[in-house]
Order: sequence, then C-alpha cells, then structure tokens
Amino acid sequence: MLADADIATTVFITERPQHAHEKVRDEDLSQWDTLVVMAGDGLLYEVVNGLMERPDWEDTMKKPLCILPGGSGNALAASINHYAGNDHVAKKKLLTNCAFILCKGLHTQMDLVSLSTASGKRLFSFLGFGWGFISDVDIDSEKYRRLGNARFTLGTLQCLAKLRVVVPEEEFVSVYAIYQSHLGTNLLMAPAARLHDGCIHLFYVKAGISRVALLKIFLAMARGTHLDLNCPHLCYVPVRAFRLEPRTAAGIMTVDGEGLLDTQDSHSSAERTEEVSVCKSPTTILVW
Repeated sequence: MLADADIATTVFITERPQHAHEKVRDEDLSQWDTLVVMAGDGLLYEVVNGLMERPDWEDTMKKPLCILPGGSGNALAASINHYAGNDHVAKKKLLTNCAFILCKGLHTQMDLVSLSTASGKRLFSFLGFGWGFISDVDIDSEKYRRLGNARFTLGTLQCLAKLRVVVPEEEFVSVYAIYQSHLGTNLLMAPAARLHDGCIHLFYVKAGISRVALLKIFLAMARGTHLDLNCPHLCYVPVRAFRLEPRTAAGIMTVDGEGLLDTQDSHSSAERTEEVSVCKSPTTILVW
C-alpha cells in the first residue's frame, strides 16, 4: 500500500528497551517528513518521551506521528480507527485501516498529558495513567503477550480470582485516567473521547465491589456500555488535572501500558504521589 502511494520509507528496527527513545532523542530528524511507529502503544510511548527530551522539542513535536498496530493492545490505533468512523476491526484489518490513513497524509492535533512523580520525574503520556486493578491486569498479563489481545481477557480472570479483600480504609480498587476512546482493541472505555478535547476521562472503582460486578464492567466495556450498568461502585469524572496519593506502596502504576518503574521500586516509601495534568503543547498524529 505504501509503495502504491509512492511513499518512500527508511526502516529502523529496535534492538533493546529504550532504543527508540534514544534514537529519536539524538537523531537528526529533518530528513523525514513523518515518524511512523509499527508496534504497540509502549513503543510510541518511548518515542514521544524521547522527542520531548530534545532541546528543539517544540519544533520537533510539529512533525506528524503515525501508529501502525503491531502490539497486543493497540489502543491508540483502535481509537484512531474509531474517530475515523470506521467499523470496529482488529488485527490485519485494523493495520490496513491505519495504513490507509497514513497514505492519505492528513493529520490533526492530539493532546499530551504531563505526569510528575513524587521523585521529581516528569513523563509525557498520550493514552492513559492507571493504578490498581486495570494496571495489575496490564502488567501481570505480559507473560501471555503471545496470545495477542486475548492476554487481557486471561489476565482479567486471573486478577479477579486473586482480588484482595478490600478493607474499609482503602477507598479504591482501581483508578484509570484515559485520554483516548479505547483502552485496547476490544475495550471502548471512553466513547466520548476525542484526540484534541483537552480532557482527561477519569474512571475509578470504589472499594466494596464484588468480583461478579467487576467482571460485568469489563464485559460491557467491549461495547462501551459499562456506564449504562449504573454500577454504584464505578465513577466517571471528566477532568483537566488530578493528583493521586496512594496511602501504601501496594498496587502497580502504569503510563500508556508501561510500568512506572521508579514508583514501583520505592516500596520503602509510605506514600507516593502521582500528579497528572494536560500538557498545553499538543503533538500531532496522522489521522483521517
């Protein structure tokens, strides 16, 4: 398809974690019109944060980015396909749709979110920030990556089985802030989300929810109807910023599906703080 559209490409294959981060941070990017990432959301997360570390980041972030789905979750690719008005598809059909969008060469703005940790680290996110059950599923299911998107279904069932009994002092089972429509190819978490709406769609599940009710939420999320369940434990608030201060070191934090390592390793700390706010300098990404 790219050849038919007369699009010349230079292929760079990553060989280790953070390789893409280093490449886009240090490379002269003026020779390319567009940066295309063919992978999952995690590699694009590396690219975005590498670009934001450049001295010329303001100019560099005006260069269009494109995602071609090649991972297990492919949340951003699914979201863009959704925004384009296409039918829900996965795997090869989703790749074809995203490649067609790339060939058309039109682009629009996409919001970035700035995230600051208690240790002083600043990160940039395009998809979502999570703590608790959803993040546990995301990280614990890594060992089933070969199963593709089915890894999340298996991971959900396993995490439900070992869901800890929530004591009264704990207020939430899970917190997830998403800025795109899809959490995964088959998870329509925020149907109202748009690429450049300046909004963080904050979902949280209050303590006391049963395993059955939590499973129903995830099953309904495949159709984007989870809020229609009117579950008293599921809350949704559109915000522009929020601050999360876990009272204990338990629970995994993720940014764009990647573990927030510096906070996960600080188990000796009694309190960890994550602050998330919408970045005022949006990047651009190829859409329709």
